[in-house]
Amino acid sequence: SEMNKSVVTYFVKDKDRAIPFTSNFDEKESKFVVKDGEAGSSVETLPVREAVKKMIANPGHVAKVSVVYRRVDSPIQRDEAQKLTDQLNSVISNEIKFDNGNGKDFVVPKNVISKWISIDVDEFKHKLSYDIDSKAVNDWLSGNLPKQLNQVKVDQEDSVDKNGKVIFTATKGVDGVSIKYSDSVLKQVVDALKNKKAVKISVPSEVSKFSVERKLVEVRIVVDKSSQTATVYKNDEVVKTFPVCTGQTNL
Repeated sequence: SEMNKSVVTYFVKDKDRAIPFTSNFDEKESKFVVKDGEAGSSVETLPVREAVKKMIANPGHVAKVSVVYRRVDSPIQRDEAQKLTDQLNSVISNEIKFDNGNGKDFVVPKNVISKWISIDVDEFKHKLSYDIDSKAVNDWLSGNLPKQLNQVKVDQEDSVDKNGKVIFTATKGVDGVSIKYSDSVLKQVVDALKNKKAVKISVPSEVSKFSVERKLVEVRIVVDKSSQTATVYKNDEVVKTFPVCTGQTNL
């Protein structure tokens, strides 16, 4: 097999070689599809093989072989490529989901998972196979999971009246979250992909609870859509009420 590969590589230019059918991810369809191959040029390797046998049997002797070119079909046919394509679509159809334990989750897109798959094309054994590239998975997860799951802490601001009653929340609080990516997370993802199974992973994290600040509101305006009025309050006492037009909805 290695001899055949060496001989063809040396004597046949890239542009003239037969192209194998294989599989490729289609961004528009969001799935793997068969990539067409085509016929091309090759060389007869049997004379080379026989010459090598004679050289082994007679060390020190030189063998001369005439290389004969021939036209060959695609080294890997459509049915083999379709078989691989079905396997790859089965891999990416399973959801890889993460959550930060604080209400935020993230599903890895199919086009990202497709980049974690390495396809091996063995033209001389006429075989296609695939593997999960752990390094590609690790590089992507370590760089992107923090962007997707980390949260910046935002303290909540409540507006209250003079009695301390909350009138409205001006700024909703958000807990700060910092995830802890690890090899354990990587292993769960790689195992799920190799076994063609969906997985949901809660990524370990540190949570910083938000605090609540209360601000006294002396003046506020309340709009009542049912009566189409706006009322101005100061220290919970009505200052003025006047008609407004808030417009129609569902137009």
